Amino acid sequence: MSFADKRALDIFGLDPEPLETVFKRFAACIALEDQERFMTSIRESTRSQKDWEFEGRFITPTGETKYIQGVSRARRLANETVHDGIILDVTHHKRAEQALRESEAKFSKSFHSNPAGIVIADITSQLYLEVNEAFERITGDRRDEIVGRSWFQLCLFGDPHEWDSALQRLLNEGRIRNLARLSETQGLFLHATRSTPGVGAL
Repeated sequence: MSFADKRALDIFGLDPEPLETVFKRFAACIALEDQERFMTSIRESTRSQKDWEFEGRFITPTGETKYIQGVSRARRLANETVHDGIILDVTHHKRAEQALRESEAKFSKSFHSNPAGIVIADITSQLYLEVNEAFERITGDRRDEIVGRSWFQLCLFGDPHEWDSALQRLLNEGRIRNLARLSETQGLFLHATRSTPGVGAL
């Protein structure tokens, strides 16, 4: 290795000096489960002279687990292949992705097991995106008859002509309550909330 940024000490907890040992010390901090993949990726890039990419876990000398992403350009210089690249700390991004996946899993479990009938719709496209099992059971409407259709093709609640004013209320107030759906066998009421920009949960 011919160069190591001095910020390596702040980011990875590794002193870039002495330069002769910094790669060995860095590689030793790659998580055990990722070390073989790390070294294989470097050897393959060097052999093929193709760009190098790697993403994995890094254990700092103090024991902190970080996620790193490395990219470099492999090029031939004299009689050897050299790599010119950068290794980034992507811990925040990876943890945000993990938190999002966990949040989505919790929402999915709550959505599908909820005893209340729920339908999710996109305010912008005015399409139904999803319904839960309870909604199918309560209304008698099947999921495959609802999802992907527009509110005006299939008006589940109220008079179709009431939707413009109802949507405006939802946008302005963030919620709608007691919009009735009447059928021959049952009377149902809509309580809608705007959970994310452009999406309403009914």
